[in-house]
Amino acid sequence: MTVGEALALARSRGLERLDARSLLGHVLGWPPARVVANDDALLDGALEAAFLDGVARRAAGVPLAQIVGEKEFHGLLFEITADVLVPRPETELLVDWALEALEARAAAPGAAAVGPVSVVDLGTGSGAIAVALAVGVRRLGLDLCPVAVDTSEAALAVARRNAARHGVGLDARRGDWWAALGDARADLAVSNPPYIASGVPDRAA
Repeated sequence: MTVGEALALARSRGLERLDARSLLGHVLGWPPARVVANDDALLDGALEAAFLDGVARRAAGVPLAQIVGEKEFHGLLFEITADVLVPRPETELLVDWALEALEARAAAPGAAAVGPVSVVDLGTGSGAIAVALAVGVRRLGLDLCPVAVDTSEAALAVARRNAARHGVGLDARRGDWWAALGDARADLAVSNPPYIASGVPDRAA
């Protein structure tokens, strides 16, 4: 099977053109531009099998990010598994708003005397919001170790790996929303809990 034939097959199974190219690029280890430019390249048996498996999963509604194992969010690459939902582009607006609030707090008179800021991300999932915030404030010259709360230990494991991937601290706690904080308080709380019905294809957070 050639690259062109593989893409045509994916399209015949209902995949969007961009998804098909991204999936094939992931299997081949190529950037999308190389996929487009090598229409006649041949896939060996193992690569063809891996691509067909990915096509079948995508056609069944599995999010592309869960198939390829990662998703870009706020300029950062995050590990994505079946244990977490896929961060949505709209959620970047929440991160932008939170960074503006944190920057304003840091610039306020007497901010240094107040001490370090504390942030909690409720229902953290992949940790995308918390990690993006920690990376963002680092660019402002600030340190932040967000508290990331989730009821799923598997999700918290993904969040911890994403924090380590980007070199930021993360206080990952398993629990039910505020209960995981005990008596602790936070200067800022962020959350984007699942709000899409389970029957909707390609669910994301």
